Amino acid sequence: MSSNLSVGWFGPTNDAWEWILGHFEDRIDLREQDISPWLHRSSTVDGLSPHDTQSVLLFACEHRSDSTIDLVKRFDAKGISIPWGIVLGTDWSGHRRTLPLPEVWQTFYWYELYDRLMPWMRSVATPVSQLAEASVSSAAGKRKISPRVQRWIDASNQTLVQNGTGHATLAQPMALVVAQTSETRQLWKDALGRRNLPCVAVNPSQLDLWVEPSIVVVDLDAQPLEQVTSGGEMVLTSQLELHERIRTLFPTALQVVPDAFPRWERWSRLQASGADILVAKPYYVDGILDTVLQAK
Repeated sequence: MSSNLSVGWFGPTNDAWEWILGHFEDRIDLREQDISPWLHRSSTVDGLSPHDTQSVLLFACEHRSDSTIDLVKRFDAKGISIPWGIVLGTDWSGHRRTLPLPEVWQTFYWYELYDRLMPWMRSVATPVSQLAEASVSSAAGKRKISPRVQRWIDASNQTLVQNGTGHATLAQPMALVVAQTSETRQLWKDALGRRNLPCVAVNPSQLDLWVEPSIVVVDLDAQPLEQVTSGGEMVLTSQLELHERIRTLFPTALQVVPDAFPRWERWSRLQASGADILVAKPYYVDGILDTVLQAK
């Protein structure tokens, strides 16, 4: 992440959380008693000039039953003076049906790092232009929608404005899309085409190519979860071998891998086999491309 963004982190720091925290250049781990003093220091220095460090507070909540949400509610009731959000662990999957959190809260699942959390944090570090804000305001005034959906619309509008001002045209990487279905290949071709990025899309069996991509998207059909049985293990082994082959064929390319079943144990194996950017399905494709283009 940008060096002009300072992250205050309250929550666990192991396993998937360690993977997330490795992306933040300027981070401080907070205990409960540290949060108020840190907020005071952060709010007194932010906003002095566009070049100053912007602060953001992230709460990480592993389980629905832990005390983090009660802590967040107490701070929210008093008012939090800087941008803040909550990163939810795997135990929170499906919470909007069974244990909904306030819609006005910025919430992210742990596996939404690249397509939602990092784009939001970049928007905090570099606020939306007045042009984008005007566009968002006019759209929001026409209908009543939830704050969470409005944030998705805002993010899409910001992407469109950035593209129109040349944000994504500073470099022209070439992308290779590896997918089993024509629908998935077309989805990525359309998304990359909106960025004016050249793209080749092939089936996994068609990797004998004379191309030098800087980005490889490996978007396979949904595979069954890992099983103890040999059949389930065979499926994942085949997938890992594909990622390893792509890493061998295109050693300098950034390998983007969407996965339908985000579990940290599975993701750590995908990383070890060559995946650089892992995102869960269903994903936000423009958020992924924003992150990828920033990385390149």
